[in-house]
Amino acid sequence: MAVIKIVPMPGAKGDKGDDGATGAQGLQGPIGETGPAGADALWSYNGAWQSNAAYAVGDVVTYQGQLYYTKAVTTAGTLPTDTSKFDLIAAKGADGETGTQGEPGPQGEPGPQGAPGANGADALWNFVGEYNNAADYNIGDVVTYAGGTYYRVLPLNAGYPPGTEYWTTVAAPGAQGIQGEPGPQGEPGNSDASNTVRYSPNFTATGLAFTGTGTTYPTYNSYYVKNGKMVSFVIEVDCSTVTNFGTGQYKLQLPFTPAIGFNHFSGWAQIDTAVNPDVTNGHVILNVDHAGVTDVLDLHYLKQAGGAHTPIIEGLFLQGTPVTLTTSSKIYVNGTYICQ
Repeated sequence: MAVIKIVPMPGAKGDKGDDGATGAQGLQGPIGETGPAGADALWSYNGAWQSNAAYAVGDVVTYQGQLYYTKAVTTAGTLPTDTSKFDLIAAKGADGETGTQGEPGPQGEPGPQGAPGANGADALWNFVGEYNNAADYNIGDVVTYAGGTYYRVLPLNAGYPPGTEYWTTVAAPGAQGIQGEPGPQGEPGNSDASNTVRYSPNFTATGLAFTGTGTTYPTYNSYYVKNGKMVSFVIEVDCSTVTNFGTGQYKLQLPFTPAIGFNHFSGWAQIDTAVNPDVTNGHVILNVDHAGVTDVLDLHYLKQAGGAHTPIIEGLFLQGTPVTLTTSSKIYVNGTYICQ
């Protein structure tokens, strides 16, 4: 018998329903297990680069304002600028522009009086007065010079005035004040030589030797007066302590370096103080000068170039020319000049 299958016909499509509401927050899951420990970071800050140090991989150093990482083992003296050993991590920044000058702050109140400290070592400070170009100075000596005060920081022989690297400034010279009106004429007073300074200029020649020191130094009785840049000086050389008069030209020393070169000064030599200086060679006229801007004085004697009516010229003043000095001899030089 035949079977008849009944197939239902599709119905019409219905409308889409609305979305459902969001569900509630689920419970937090359990914390996961801790992972295995990682390897140590290869980074070790070592501060400023040292020339006597060797660096390992990972060392970080600073050099000339920049930061470098060591990527290969180095030996002492390897500069961070060696790109085979170091990598530049942080470069130096550009210099900023100069800021404007700030306004001065108000004067602060004086602080409280500090308590007395414990007794310490004596300060290395030895004030020795006006600078003497012919004197030797030690570390700690303090002098005045051209209106300023200076402290000796390096030991050295004479001839290195303040303003060189052998001194540091304690108090700089003050600014030049405004010229005031002339005051009224005062009454004549007594002579005052308080600004006369004793100094001992160097006395030299080839082979010259003497035993004098201090008050027995050959030029101990020499003096100068300084008024601003104007210097007047008187040099006396007493040969009583000379043990060898040498062979070269005699030289002396000005108290300050002159501002201009080739100044000439007058002088004379008394060969034997026991005889009349006006007889024989007892009194020799000298002409003293310096070659260029230097405080070294060269001694010459005056002689005639030829016969009558010829000019007077200079000759080197040395032992035996034109006279022979003895321990009784004395030499005198004086003059005025403008110093630096």
